[in-house]
Amino acid sequence: MPVTTAYVSDLPLEWTSPVLTSREPGPDPGVVVWDLDLVLLPSRRLDREAHRVAFARVTGKRPVHEPPMLDQTDPLFAVDLLCQNGFARIGARRALPTYLPALATAYRALAKRRPWLLPRPCPDAFARLRRSTPQRAFITTKLRSSAVLTLAATGLDRYLDPAVGAFGSDHVNRSKLTEIAMARAERAYGLST
Repeated sequence: MPVTTAYVSDLPLEWTSPVLTSREPGPDPGVVVWDLDLVLLPSRRLDREAHRVAFARVTGKRPVHEPPMLDQTDPLFAVDLLCQNGFARIGARRALPTYLPALATAYRALAKRRPWLLPRPCPDAFARLRRSTPQRAFITTKLRSSAVLTLAATGLDRYLDPAVGAFGSDHVNRSKLTEIAMARAERAYGLST
C-alpha cells in the first residue's frame, strides 16, 4: 500500500506536521496515519515530568541537565537524559530495563495525581480526526502504556484503536513507527498491499 504525505495546513504553524495517508485508487480513502505527539496532543509537559520522576527513581537524584524533548522515542530520550547526567552511553542503555518500567509507573501516577498535565487535543486536528476515514492508525513516541492511558484520558480512544498504533516501545527509531502502524492497520482492516 503506497504511503503519501499530506500536510495539515489549517493547523497553527507550531503544530503543523505531516499526516501520512495511504491511498489506493478508487473510492476507498485508505488509511490515515495520525501523529499523536505533534498533531493531536502536542503538549509534552507530562512526558517531561514523568522522565524526571523515572530518572530520580533509577538514580536516586533529580536530573541536573535535560536535553530538548525532540521527536525522540521515550527509550532514546531516556538514554540522552541519562548520558547528559553522567552515564556513559552503554551504561544508559543497560539502565533501560529498569528505567522504562519506572517511566510507565511515573506517567500513570502523574496522570492520576496531576491530571492538568495531560495534553488536550488540538481542536482543529480533533475535528479532522472525527471527520476522517474510519480506517485510522497513529504513531507516538510514548511507551504503549503511556499512550493508551493518554488516549483514554482525552477521549481519543473512541477514534484511535491501540491495535493500529505504533509506539516508542515498538521501535527506538521514530522513522520506523509509520511502517509498523501501516502493517497493523493493514491486518486490522483486511487491506492488501
